[in-house]
Amino acid sequence: MTCYSPFTSWFDRCVGSWNSDRSYRYFTPKGTIPQLIKTRFVTTHTGTCKYEVAWSSDMVDLSGEVLREASAGTMRLELSGDLLVRDIGYFSKEPTSCRLELVDEDTVVFHTAYGGSKYREEIRFIGDNIRLRQTIGFSEEGSLQLIGQYSETRRIDD
Repeated sequence: MTCYSPFTSWFDRCVGSWNSDRSYRYFTPKGTIPQLIKTRFVTTHTGTCKYEVAWSSDMVDLSGEVLREASAGTMRLELSGDLLVRDIGYFSKEPTSCRLELVDEDTVVFHTAYGGSKYREEIRFIGDNIRLRQTIGFSEEGSLQLIGQYSETRRIDD
């Protein structure tokens, strides 16, 4: 199968093992809920325009108290032009797709909508071994639901 996507070279840079320190702010009617999550993930190239991300994460708050059980899983990705199809969503077990926007050779923006929410996620490489990432989520009505900021470092020792 032949595939064309202007995003393949950016996704190829993502291949490898990563640590991600994630800070989330959930906006609810009861107030803002902060969470700090440590995630480890591995991105592999599995075929023409296809990738897989396997992750495991701990759920702890800013003081280190465990909020819920750790999570783990695998997500399969396929590129087609400026579309990325995932076999599951971040907050859903259903397949999702998103439109990709290439800001520059280091930065991609993911525009996704599902489950009554819209998300904008930007991932920027700082060199080849560090990424900055941020996510903003809104309800269909336009209310802010989520802000996530991440610092990600490539695990060189794997």
